[in-house]
Amino acid sequence: MPKKSDEEDLFIRVNNPTLIRKNILESSKLILTILKQTYRIKQVREIKQVKINDLSQQIKELRILIQKIEELMPQYTRADLKKLLPDIPLTRKSTSEPSKAEKQEAKEDWDNEPKPAAPVSDMGRITKALEDVQRKLQTL
Repeated sequence: MPKKSDEEDLFIRVNNPTLIRKNILESSKLILTILKQTYRIKQVREIKQVKINDLSQQIKELRILIQKIEELMPQYTRADLKKLLPDIPLTRKSTSEPSKAEKQEAKEDWDNEPKPAAPVSDMGRITKALEDVQRKLQTL
């Protein structure tokens, strides 16, 4: 069996190179869009976790404050509390569902909330690569 030298090149004939290139670029485009979506999901999960942690911390603080209030309340009657705290209503509010307007305001607040700056290294590279693939597809 004859030995091949390192200098010999092997060539394979491709019948339709533009079609193959186009297919490869389309698959690359699909992969990059999926990567971009998963990155966005990861960001949303991180934001959600931060909000959950903040909420749990606020709940802990509220429980401590409620406990302090309950310790102070038995010392005073309702009449005394009305004299001491005239601005605060002493009746309980109903715990009904928020109205549609309140839900819409909450949704708008969530949408308008500034999103954390994404690291340029990950999202920027994916976006740039996706744009490059789309540009190459258009030239074919």
